[in-house]
Amino acid sequence: MSQADFNQSMAWLKTLAAKKREPRQPEKIMVFFAGRGLGGFVLENVVAAALVRPFPRAYVVAIYKNSPPYREFITDCNPYLHSEMKADADSDITFLLDWFDIGWAAPVKCPLPEWSERMLHEPDLVLLPSMLSVDAARLAGLAEKPPVFRLSAGREESLLAALEGHGVDPNGWFACLHVKEPNSGADGRSRRGADPRSYLPLLRHVALRQGGQVVRIGAPGAFPLPEMEGVIDLAAAPFAEQAAAICRARYFIGTDSGPVTLASAFKVPAAVTNALGYAKRVWNRGDVVLAKRIELPDGGVLNSREAFARGLLEAPLPDGARCRDNSTDQLIAVADHMFEVTCGCGGWRPPAPETPPEEARGLTLPLPMRDQPLVVFWE
Repeated sequence: MSQADFNQSMAWLKTLAAKKREPRQPEKIMVFFAGRGLGGFVLENVVAAALVRPFPRAYVVAIYKNSPPYREFITDCNPYLHSEMKADADSDITFLLDWFDIGWAAPVKCPLPEWSERMLHEPDLVLLPSMLSVDAARLAGLAEKPPVFRLSAGREESLLAALEGHGVDPNGWFACLHVKEPNSGADGRSRRGADPRSYLPLLRHVALRQGGQVVRIGAPGAFPLPEMEGVIDLAAAPFAEQAAAICRARYFIGTDSGPVTLASAFKVPAAVTNALGYAKRVWNRGDVVLAKRIELPDGGVLNSREAFARGLLEAPLPDGARCRDNSTDQLIAVADHMFEVTCGCGGWRPPAPETPPEEARGLTLPLPMRDQPLVVFWE
C-alpha cells in the first residue's frame, strides 16, 4: 500500500470513528416515577419534562404506580408525556432493569403484554428516580425556560365550571392559600408547617384590602375556617378541583409542601412561607421564600438568605437551635408583594406561555447545577 493510500484509509477510519461518537437524539424515552408525596411526584415530573423537552421528536413513556390516585392527574398535566403504563395501587409489579433484557433467556419478564407489544423494552434513554431527584431550584436552565404544566384539555372546562360552582367569581381574581399544619420530628420539635390561625389576618387582608377572593385548599379534616367574606374553602373538594384553583390563581401562598410545588409547575407566582425545607419546592424566577426565623444557641438570629447559606433551610436544626413561625405582619407583607408583582393579572390567570428550549443532540450527566437559585429570599 502506498503512503497516499495509507493516509486516505486512516482519514476514513478517523471520520468513521468520529461519526460513531456523535450523539444522536433518543427516539424513545422511558421515565420511571417513584416520588414520595405530592411534591416529590410533581418535582420528578417537572425535572423529567425539562430533560426531554430538548428532544421534540422523542416518544416519552412514563411508568409509575397509580397510588395515590392524584398521580394520574399530575401526569395528565405534564404535556411532555406521550404515553404511560400504570400499575394498580395493590399491584406487586415493580420496575426491574431485567425487563430490558431482550434475550430469549432473560431472567425476568414483564408480566404485562403491552410492555413488549409497545416495544417498551427497547428504549434509547431511561430516566430513573435517582436522576430526577435533584434540587429543582438550582437546576441550570429550569428557571430561565421552565416546562409549564397544563390542565388536560378533556377536563379543563368541567374543572373551571366546578370552581364557579363553589362560588369563585369568574369576573374577578383570587389568590390561593395552602397551610400545612404542624408536625413534629423525631425529637419532638416542630418542623414543617405552621399554625393556620396565624394566616387568618392575611385572608381578611386579601379579601378586604386587596379586593380579591381567597381560595383555601387542603386535606379533608383541615383546620375549619371561620365565615369570612371573600374566602372560599375547598379543603373538602376533590384534588383535581383544588389543582384547577392553583392553576388559575393570581398568586399562590403556602408552606413548604406539595401544593406550592404544583403552583410552580403551573408557573403561577408562588411564595413559600414558614419555610424550613424550600430547596425543591419552587424554582421560577421571582418566586418568594420566607423562612422561619432560626434562633441559634449563641443567641444569633438568621434571616432567610443567611439560613440558606448555612444549609439550615433543611431540617434537622443544630442542637439547641429553634425556629419561630412567621409573624402576621410578615405574611401580610409577602401577600402585598405578590399582589404588586402580579398587577397585570386582573382575573383568572390564563395558562402561562412557554419558551421553547434549544434542540439538543444528547443528554450529559451529571446535570448542570447553579450555585444559587433565582428565587427571592424575603427578609
